[in-house]
Parts: sequence; C-alpha cells; structure tokens
Amino acid sequence: MAVNESGLAFMTHAVVGGIYIIRYAVGSTLTETRHWDNPWELIQEKAQLVLQELGLALEED
Repeated sequence: MAVNESGLAFMTHAVVGGIYIIRYAVGSTLTETRHWDNPWELIQEKAQLVLQELGLALEED
C-alpha cells in the first residue's frame, strides 16, 4: 500500500533545482508534532519496502 493509499497523509512530488522532493503540507493552526512524525515514519516504512523489493534494503541497526 502506498503512502497516499494509507489515508494517513497525502503527498506529491516536485522537482526543485533538478532534485526530486516530497511535498507534504499541513495547513492547520492546530498542527502538532505528531502530524509531522507519523507521516515521516510512514515514508520511511514504505521506502524500506521498496528498497527490499529492489534488493537494496538498508541494514537495520
């Protein structure tokens, strides 16, 4: 399941100065740290799965 399909966050990409970036906007005055931490953990989890599928997984500490 992709990040956007999880329903926990919606992200898109952009290219800035020739570098691909992840765009994620939180637009509420009630935003808390958890609103940033949870999606970041989800990104890391999904990235690890992609790397495993490609045989490029990073070794865990």
